[in-house]
Amino acid sequence: MDNSQNRAIDPITLEVVIEALMGIVREMRVTVIRTAYSSVVCQGHDFSCSVFDTEGQLVAQSEDLPGHVLPMSWSIRHMMETFKGEIRPGDVFMLNDPTFGGTHLNDVMVAMPVFAEGELFLFPSVRAHWVDVGGMVPGSLSGAAIEIYQEGVVIPPIRVYNEGRPNQAALDLLFANVRLTEDRKGDFRACLAACKQAELRIQELLGRYDSRVLSGCIRRSLDRAEERMREQIETIPRGTYFYEDYLETFEGGRFKPVRACIHLEVKHRSVTADFTGSSLQVPHPINSSYGVTASGVFIPVKAILDPDFPVNHGAFRPVELIVPEGTIVNARRPAPVGGFVELRKRVISLVMGALAQAIPERVSADQFGTAFHNMVGGVNPRTGRPFVYYEWPKGGNGAYSGADGQSVMAAIDEGDTRCIHSAEALETEFPVMMEKSALRIDSGGAGRWRGGLGVERRIRLLCSGVYSLLADRAVLPGYGLLGGGPGKSTAAKVIRRGREMRLDTPGKCQNMPLRPDDRLVLCSGGGAGYGNPLARPVGEVEADLAAGYISRREAADRYGVVIGRSGKVDRRSTRARRRGLGRGSFAKVEETERYDLEGFFEGRRVCYAGKGVRARLRLRAGEVVELVGSQGIPLRTWIRLGGKVSKERIFLDAAARSVLGVKRGDSVWLRRLNRQDG
Repeated sequence: MDNSQNRAIDPITLEVVIEALMGIVREMRVTVIRTAYSSVVCQGHDFSCSVFDTEGQLVAQSEDLPGHVLPMSWSIRHMMETFKGEIRPGDVFMLNDPTFGGTHLNDVMVAMPVFAEGELFLFPSVRAHWVDVGGMVPGSLSGAAIEIYQEGVVIPPIRVYNEGRPNQAALDLLFANVRLTEDRKGDFRACLAACKQAELRIQELLGRYDSRVLSGCIRRSLDRAEERMREQIETIPRGTYFYEDYLETFEGGRFKPVRACIHLEVKHRSVTADFTGSSLQVPHPINSSYGVTASGVFIPVKAILDPDFPVNHGAFRPVELIVPEGTIVNARRPAPVGGFVELRKRVISLVMGALAQAIPERVSADQFGTAFHNMVGGVNPRTGRPFVYYEWPKGGNGAYSGADGQSVMAAIDEGDTRCIHSAEALETEFPVMMEKSALRIDSGGAGRWRGGLGVERRIRLLCSGVYSLLADRAVLPGYGLLGGGPGKSTAAKVIRRGREMRLDTPGKCQNMPLRPDDRLVLCSGGGAGYGNPLARPVGEVEADLAAGYISRREAADRYGVVIGRSGKVDRRSTRARRRGLGRGSFAKVEETERYDLEGFFEGRRVCYAGKGVRARLRLRAGEVVELVGSQGIPLRTWIRLGGKVSKERIFLDAAARSVLGVKRGDSVWLRRLNRQDG
């Protein structure tokens, strides 16, 4: 249908049709919630429903996870290519393979074709997190996986129903390779029921409108979303904006950061996201597929530029991608992908960091930045049945101009998933006792507007079991903007008889033995701050103290607010404290090129600090610091020593100087992050 036909569509009919399609998706969601077996799906809402057209374009979604829905476009296209000319009414397809638009193996997609007048018309689809799909640990997600085959059963595009008849051999083979088989069958049937309900409602809609009218409305809706996005892109200053960030891996117990970077080119009415320079894929579960990386770009672009209009594929047409194959952002088999969310969140951070250089007033500080997958497997003494307890506590979101970040809240890529699990529901289903669930004090990044807080959950185990963890931002927390501080890192530990049993590496472990009465302590990260903390009004700092959001030490060290013996603000000491903090830790910039020094070494950004700077700021080799320049966009870098360098200078390469907005002789502010060897 050409544009003239699109314009001729009755606007009332257009809105009725599009809202009807969105209503169908909402009904699919209700069907899944009411019929799914696992609490992760029916209570945690870790699933998504959507409708696609025959080109794999997203037509309608609801309160779903963008990180689920957007890669499904590639899944639908691969299904149609695999079964080209062989798709018939009554067929049902399934996949979880990242090669074909999957995310990680736990996210299993079910799709059903709907026909109109004998022609393929739409594809209602559901992607749901199955608590277990086999693999090396209960729950399938292991922080120690080195290849995808350790993460569970891989499902390429397969037909599980053929013209209404189940492909029983394929289903039997699948369910024989997962734990808690009956629960997985129940979740599959819930997804199937949702697709059938959508088929029924679409056929009813076809009974009211000719298929050509419906197709015209869909195309008009997508074109309208595209034009809105192009108009918003026009408001961004043109240019290429570079940013980089790191994911966390460990080898031999030593921290080994893995770099991801973006060159975001803003043109007249389009954007190109180029990930050239990102690390090659690694034998750690932090890789992702092309579709996942694409979603990590689309989500913040849509949320920042056009948050009010419904989501469909048209909004993403102006975004072009360059995603080199064989890298962490477009990995090939057998790279493990269990922690794909960590990569998606890091891509979101990259896009936000790039856009903040152009439109800082429209971008928030960074989020808590991890899925924080926690899994305990064992045998429930009450039932004698195996169980997999899966928990993903949300953290704090980043502050932005005009408001503090939200605490313990799903981030922009997480849709309607529950922020924390109900203690009563968990205690009913699993052999656990929730002893504490409270906001994590001092976890929000300091700023004129404070980052949101994470949560601290303490769970007592009532039986033996094994614990696995897959998380990120346990070493390098989310970054602040315009002088705002980072949030507190994610953390997890086991308490046994009052003694802390530390994990081998922060954020990742596999099958750690647990005993009855062990306490599992989960601390989600905080959101980062926005703006100079010393500009936060004293009254707001007092209110945070009274609410228990920050401690007295945080008030003094980060905000310069001193509480006297009377329990009230000491105004004189506060003024003096703020003056002292305002002087900060600054160093003059020198160019690495003048001294033949490298700005990048062993996969990480480095800077050379002169002896005077090192002594004054008490820096040591291998320490990671955060630099903030005139643009207010921070950059993480590792300190290196060098005999050539001037005593009172810090040496940065051209890329670092560009991000920071500084030149030779300008000053940068140094902020110490966690100390790490290497």
